[in-house]
Amino acid sequence: MNDGTRLWKRTPRKRRRIQEEIKQERGYKCEECGHTHKLTFHHIKYLWERPDLVFDKDNLIILCRKCHQNKH
Repeated sequence: MNDGTRLWKRTPRKRRRIQEEIKQERGYKCEECGHTHKLTFHHIKYLWERPDLVFDKDNLIILCRKCHQNKH
């Protein structure tokens, strides 16, 4: 586990706050397909590449599980 992943997992309050802000700003839907259930977040630039962007809203997108699996 790298520093970015460790920070993301060890700060649940901050993570949830940022996730809620993003959902309110962008709508409660997948940014790829528009699905509104089973939503998750995806770091555009992976945390192992850019741990400094762990909480950067511009590096996070809302995805449903299916679209998130397709990204990986």
